[in-house]
Amino acid sequence: MCTARPRRSAEQILQHLGLVSYLDSIYGAEEDGRFEDKAELLGLLLTREQVSPQCAVMVGDRASDIAAATVHGVRAIAASWGYGTREEVAASGALAVCDDPGDLVFMIRRMGAGSREHHDRSRASATHRYVDVGGQAR
Repeated sequence: MCTARPRRSAEQILQHLGLVSYLDSIYGAEEDGRFEDKAELLGLLLTREQVSPQCAVMVGDRASDIAAATVHGVRAIAASWGYGTREEVAASGALAVCDDPGDLVFMIRRMGAGSREHHDRSRASATHRYVDVGGQAR
């Protein structure tokens, strides 16, 4: 998970919601101010997790999430159910806008992410594990 929230706060929220076990890693801003920039944070995630940008999909609920994905050549889906408005994310340049969390896996698969070919070119981690929904667990 890649979130603009402070990492410790995100970990506590995800622990409380019982979602930590579904994630390989949680990336967020550090208390000393490092990684407040989403593009920098996403770059760190891609490097540390050895995920090829071509094999990743960023799901974001703010235009800044989509911009961060664009910086790294990562395909982006805008989620209209988070902190940003539908208008904001629709104008963000994302490849698609998802209005229902239930449609997200279908949209990712339609992009080809998660396919055997993509997994073979990247580390064994599923690319859709690294999504940002504004720190909201969905």
